[in-house]
Amino acid sequence: MGAWAAGNFDNDAALDMVEAVLDVARQEIIAFSESSRVQVEDIDSIAACVAIHLALRAQCRAGRPDADLAANLRTKMLRIYDEQIDELEPAPEYRVARRAVLEQTLLAYEQAAAAD
Repeated sequence: MGAWAAGNFDNDAALDMVEAVLDVARQEIIAFSESSRVQVEDIDSIAACVAIHLALRAQCRAGRPDADLAANLRTKMLRIYDEQIDELEPAPEYRVARRAVLEQTLLAYEQAAAAD
């Protein structure tokens, strides 16, 4: 195990932990994207997984998302949200605000996938 600086993520052990956390998030994202049996209730946990990946990338140099997965995920999640959210009877303000947050998060995921 090596360390190259004094920061919390400047050593092999920390980056192994980052990869372990990222693997869990990626597995959830992939399972969601490949499943035909998903509901609007599933979106919150997947959005959290996407946000975790983005945070680990920004803060810990985690790898970038797969571009095709990111694009397909955005399309699928927003379609499911639009088709099913009214079944949960959310307040109109929440419905609009939550969709905007989802769209912003998923767009950031696609942009991260396209970054160098």
